[in-house]
Amino acid sequence: MRNKLIIGLLAGALLIPGLASAAEKSRVRLTLPLIASYTSQATSSQSEASSNFKASSSGYGLHYITAMGIGLGYTSSDLRLKPDPPTSSQNRLASSLDISYTSGSTLSSNLSGTVGMGMVVGGDWKSDVATLTDKKIGGTAIILGGAYAFGAFEAGMNYRMNNYTHYGKFGVASFDYKTSYSEMQLSLGYLF
Repeated sequence: MRNKLIIGLLAGALLIPGLASAAEKSRVRLTLPLIASYTSQATSSQSEASSNFKASSSGYGLHYITAMGIGLGYTSSDLRLKPDPPTSSQNRLASSLDISYTSGSTLSSNLSGTVGMGMVVGGDWKSDVATLTDKKIGGTAIILGGAYAFGAFEAGMNYRMNNYTHYGKFGVASFDYKTSYSEMQLSLGYLF
């Protein structure tokens, strides 16, 4: 928790000089995960070391950012976990609604920085060794990113820290898995 607060404060401090110049142009952005780093998993009855799993991520994000810098978007994320050595696999799916602020840079009109937050609105938890029922999900995400514009197009990188809790049942036994993982995302945009 402390690390997330420090990252948020540092990102805010870096973006403050550019806050007066919002995004200046409206834009649509597509984000695609490149790398996933799985950091923890815990349940009410057990704890598993993240080093026992190989993580990969897929999905997409689609965001609209106004000329005032306010952004709204939707992100769908699929975290796939395979134990090492492989015995089974799990898929943890989450959909979130995102809100963000994008500011231009006082150093260059082609640079922009984004800070935002996502709120989970749906998802699923799948395992190839167990049948799950009564599934629910909740959680948040923190988004930090930067982009460089090339005329009407832009390209950049985002860092997204996801913290989700999946709730459900294996037969009659209840579970709650707390999952934290980060993604590096490629960001592609069109400015208009």
